[in-house]
Amino acid sequence: MASGGDPAHIKTIIMSLKNTKTTLLLLLLMAGMTGGLSSCEKAPLPGDYGSSELKVYLADAPGDYRALWLDVENIMVNVSNDTSGDSGWIDVPLTRKGRYNLLDFGNGKDTLVARANLPGGTLTQIRLILGNHNILVLKNGATIPLKLPSAQQTGIKLNVNAGLSPTTPYSMVLDFDVARSITVEGHSGTHIFKPVIRAYARATVGAVKGVVLPDSAAAYVMAVLGKDTTSVVPDSAGSFIFAGVHGGNYKLVFAADSTTGFKNDTLHNIQVTEGGSTRLDTVWLTATKGSPLK
Repeated sequence: MASGGDPAHIKTIIMSLKNTKTTLLLLLLMAGMTGGLSSCEKAPLPGDYGSSELKVYLADAPGDYRALWLDVENIMVNVSNDTSGDSGWIDVPLTRKGRYNLLDFGNGKDTLVARANLPGGTLTQIRLILGNHNILVLKNGATIPLKLPSAQQTGIKLNVNAGLSPTTPYSMVLDFDVARSITVEGHSGTHIFKPVIRAYARATVGAVKGVVLPDSAAAYVMAVLGKDTTSVVPDSAGSFIFAGVHGGNYKLVFAADSTTGFKNDTLHNIQVTEGGSTRLDTVWLTATKGSPLK
């Protein structure tokens, strides 16, 4: 006849089943936690960020020279991604390697020098690497070889800190200030080349345009915002443009050549908005007192 069995044996079986159930629950819970942690800590793949097309342009704020031939060898950018922590220098292929006459790209003109597709992230720096064949041509036609300072022979680093969003194209401009990039030593007459360059994203800056007359004043124009000064030399018609200036309240200084007999002039409170263009009325410089031009 069948019996209920040994009570001690039945108790052992029940406890074993309970322990097995508890173990299964723990295993399932741990598996869920592990999966959750794995999904949180999973490193993103490079393709997760997409890519952005970057175009690099060369522009110039003109100086009083016939030409300044810049020997462009390479352009590199440093792109970091806060999520992955990756960063490093990336070559941006040049459209043409060699010399460019900066004075061809003044008053709003520029030229495309490099382009590439870059991973999304933050564009922190641009490095412009120049060769050894940079040449200045004076008004009288004399040519002067220019050497870079030793600190810049491995490349001129420019801080940018621009965010690169996937599939969004970006245009960066390297704007040389030729007038401030060349200095002349008083005693020796030696021309010193220390490139002064601004790097900016075209979509995040504004512009100021105008005309200064008469052309016989041979004036140049300076845009001053706080401690930042940018200068341009108008063309033969007196037209000038400051392209790529940040928004703010500017002072414009019109400085006539001291040998022409004209007074300098200044405009205050010139408002510039990012992405906008400010057009000025024509500025007429007047002759100095006692000048035969009066």
